[in-house]
Amino acid sequence: MGTGRPAAAAAGAVLLSRVRIVKGAIDYQKAGATSAQFTLDAIDVTVTQAVAGEALRVSGSAQAQPGNVKLTIAEATVSVTPGRPFGDAQLKAAVDIESRDIGPAAAMFVPTPGVSGPLKGRILVSGTAARLTGSGTVGFDRLTLSAQQPHCLEPKRRSLTLDDVRVPLLYTPTQLESQAVQSKVAKGTVAFRLTVALGPPRVATLRDITVKGMQLEPVLVDYLCQRNAVTGPLDLTGEANLPLEAPLPRLNGSGRVHIGAGRVIGPDLLHALGQALALTDLVSGALEGGRRGSRPAPGSPLDFDSITASYTITNGVARTEDLVYQARDLRLTGVGTYGLVDGRTAMDVMVTQGGNRVKARVAGGPGALTIVPTDVRIKEPKDLRKTLDRLLR
Repeated sequence: MGTGRPAAAAAGAVLLSRVRIVKGAIDYQKAGATSAQFTLDAIDVTVTQAVAGEALRVSGSAQAQPGNVKLTIAEATVSVTPGRPFGDAQLKAAVDIESRDIGPAAAMFVPTPGVSGPLKGRILVSGTAARLTGSGTVGFDRLTLSAQQPHCLEPKRRSLTLDDVRVPLLYTPTQLESQAVQSKVAKGTVAFRLTVALGPPRVATLRDITVKGMQLEPVLVDYLCQRNAVTGPLDLTGEANLPLEAPLPRLNGSGRVHIGAGRVIGPDLLHALGQALALTDLVSGALEGGRRGSRPAPGSPLDFDSITASYTITNGVARTEDLVYQARDLRLTGVGTYGLVDGRTAMDVMVTQGGNRVKARVAGGPGALTIVPTDVRIKEPKDLRKTLDRLLR
């Protein structure tokens, strides 16, 4: 009885002058899953071979589902070694990718926020049929992030637009890597290097994060509806690590932020500041002509010159040791934490203005931020009154 190897060798020598597959479909389904994870349909592929034993040449197109992602192969080669399994066949191909809306496909990897926008790109594929790698660049002229924000006023679903997104990719069976992802966001630029371990679990690592001149109001106010929001241009450098399935509760990272001239407009911060200014009741006797019980007008924005801080993030909780809030005639420093998931603040702050100094504990969650004074020293009441008059006007 033969071993089958001579027959395999003979098969490798067969000339396939032309084979065409029309309206084909392939389903990919993990073991134990009840439905296909993704599908290739509308397959229209032509395979040719000029001389027996030479590489097969492949051209054609297909649709990847979900998302109606069109894949076009201008020309690919498949080299099959006689006597070897097809999984060992060497493959090279250039694949053009196009989709009117990448949203359904992106949801397979990033459940939230929703991602939508047209995609174009080209990926160069190589390796064996069983272990392919790919490299290339995909781009979005405009990419929209959207999420249901329960704490926002209507509409609850908010969106943020990213322009001119460019993603150079390197794919292996174990991870997806990108060098220098770039985008324009809220009149600024964002860039970072991305690595996604394809797991499970699927974990994203962002390195060399660089944000320059991104306006915070469209992000913190219009999209996230942050109750501690400020406006102004953001510059940031840092790194982060997060699982794609539950990013914020398990986010870790570090970096440094600088916010240029802007305003405090988040209602929680404005309320807390109102409480702080109400402390003037305790020291009004030291102020010539001071106004007892004075408070800022409800919801009035407060200007600042800059906010700077370095930070670390551990399991979704950000901590800073060197927060500095600088306004025209006062300076606030802070040490403490902020929960990215629950919005809880726990911070010790010190406000200095001339020779005056106020220390306080800022604590609480959304809608319940309070300031408790721990030390108040008044040396220059006239200067303090000038500051209060400016804030209260």
